[in-house]
Amino acid sequence: MLFLAAHMLLASLAVPAVGPLFDASAEAKGLQSFTVEGLAVPACGTVYGAGALEDGGMPLGGVGTGYICFDPEGRLGKASIFNRYPSPIMIGKPFLSLTTEGKTYSIATPADGVGDAKAVHYFGHFPVADARYELDLPLRVEVRAFSPFLPGDAVESNTPAACFEVFVTNLGDTARSATLSLKSDGFPKGEAAAFTDGAWQGMQVTHAPLEHLPDWIRHTYAIAVENGTAENAESGIRASATVNVAPGERKSVKFILAWCQPWLRESSGRVEKHYYSERFADAHAVVVKAAASREDWLRRILGYQNALYSADLPNWLKETLITAPYDLAKDSLWIARQRAFHWFCGMPHSAASRRFISAISTRNRAISAVRR
Repeated sequence: MLFLAAHMLLASLAVPAVGPLFDASAEAKGLQSFTVEGLAVPACGTVYGAGALEDGGMPLGGVGTGYICFDPEGRLGKASIFNRYPSPIMIGKPFLSLTTEGKTYSIATPADGVGDAKAVHYFGHFPVADARYELDLPLRVEVRAFSPFLPGDAVESNTPAACFEVFVTNLGDTARSATLSLKSDGFPKGEAAAFTDGAWQGMQVTHAPLEHLPDWIRHTYAIAVENGTAENAESGIRASATVNVAPGERKSVKFILAWCQPWLRESSGRVEKHYYSERFADAHAVVVKAAASREDWLRRILGYQNALYSADLPNWLKETLITAPYDLAKDSLWIARQRAFHWFCGMPHSAASRRFISAISTRNRAISAVRR
């Protein structure tokens, strides 16, 4: 009796588990209303399961930076970040894993013999994608991914980065240690170099462009983790961090994926340059920016989403207003100006027209210097 009373007392003192990122389950054909972490009002939208989105998941990437899709199945999908236009390449690889008690679980639904998630619940509210994965563990695993899409701030939105936060909630009655990892499987191979910036550790890969470009050109991508480690593994670079989670507790690990692929060839064969490369020398520089700005980006994103979800509008229209801008991530390019007037290129000019073009070019350089 004494043992039973003690057991009941301990059970009554157990800490309830923290709630999920969003409290809805997959229902691809229905519009739902539910709470979402970070929003002051209920969101409305469609929650998808594995295989429900034929064209892939949320495109992560800013305005004119290229994109990479975070597919519901736990894989990185179509990607234009390596300047494959108009048809993107397909990564198609799981990129997140969890290791606990000596076993590693792929945070993806099964395909080609890889994937340990029994089910997924995926909610996209552009530029944020929230996903909850069911594993054969007493742990709830969730992912929040986003990129800077900030209405009214085009330059900040032109940052080539994707931010990930992976949450682990302990639903069991004993403490757990879990190591979360993000890897670049399926990305171009190249020369890897480690870096550290404050609490962030990362690896940058320098590689030849995927498209035919002059031999001297090199591009970069990087992954980084807060309070963890980064290494060059056989399948690509990898960043990891370990969390110790008490019963009922939730902890998270933050990752950044960044790219700096300045040069591309347009349909006429001319080599152009991404506008973002005027602000970032390489992917490491993008990581530094994203690490410093990610919290502010998310605050601003959820702020304008709060306003839209609070509006006196039909739910279907709210969902459309939130999700429709994803086309800007998929279909936009922001090219740096390298010529005074592109339409004069290759044309014979009189002395007067050459002086005019030279004057305009000088004026543009002066304006650019003042803006900087």
